[in-house]
Amino acid sequence: MDYLLILQQRRREHLKRLLADYRTQREFGEATGLAVNQISHILNGVREMGEEIARRIESALGKPLGWMDADPDRKLAPETALGNLSADQTQLLHDYRQLSPQRQAALRETLAGYVLLEQRQQRKERRA
Repeated sequence: MDYLLILQQRRREHLKRLLADYRTQREFGEATGLAVNQISHILNGVREMGEEIARRIESALGKPLGWMDADPDRKLAPETALGNLSADQTQLLHDYRQLSPQRQAALRETLAGYVLLEQRQQRKERRA
């Protein structure tokens, strides 16, 4: 399955779960700075949830960076907590946050490609 399709499914699932904590989409929108029609369009698949909206939701609701992109059915490992990052990981996160949203998106796309290549290589190695 296409990585971007999986990403959109994950974000939509997280959005549904987050909305369950609010009485209305309007209330959720007020908490996150989103318009009700944006929320509705994302839920119904009319519009995709882009990086900016995903990060805005995470920030507004106190979720860790990248939370909207994680598999909603898996618990994050303790080492994903910011306090447990290595010095290299902390520096990488710091550098990433210095980039413009457009460059962050480009970097994520590049990284997603490398991740897919790595996963394919690991599958080949397991089959051999």
